[in-house]
Amino acid sequence: MPKADKLLKLTVDLGSEQRTVVSGIAEHFAPEAIIGRQVTLVANLAPAKCAASKARV
Repeated sequence: MPKADKLLKLTVDLGSEQRTVVSGIAEHFAPEAIIGRQVTLVANLAPAKCAASKARV
């Protein structure tokens, strides 16, 4: 994400839906290293606006 050194904007496939999430993992993972990996996601939180992107976590 522009102007956000620690954040990555991800599209996550939950099986029944796809969600866009913003995660603070950019210092630890390159975006191309995450493709196809399984992740843990807390999916019952309300949508939030973060760094000019609406994230539904």
